[in-house]
Amino acid sequence: WKMTEVLMDPGDGSGTFHSVGSNKTLEFFADGTITSNGSLCTNSIETNFPDTGTFSLSDSTITSTQCYDDLPLKIRFLHKGEVLTIWYPCIEPCGARFRKM
Repeated sequence: WKMTEVLMDPGDGSGTFHSVGSNKTLEFFADGTITSNGSLCTNSIETNFPDTGTFSLSDSTITSTQCYDDLPLKIRFLHKGEVLTIWYPCIEPCGARFRKM
């Protein structure tokens, strides 16, 4: 999955997804693990902080121990067809969309 859009809301509900040029990718494995060439914890487009974690299809979450000082944090996701939307734990809404490669 390759990152194609990010959402950062300014706090008034007016935020929308915007296209980004990023090489950030996610890869899901049959054993329930996930890898990324960037942080799983944020919607950053950077690819210089590789990360790994686990995912659950039953509750649509990704867990990474690298988020917030090694405390496990569940990140929600929604999968619809060729689009994967990840909702990060921000004070204001923030997320990222990935397209299947």
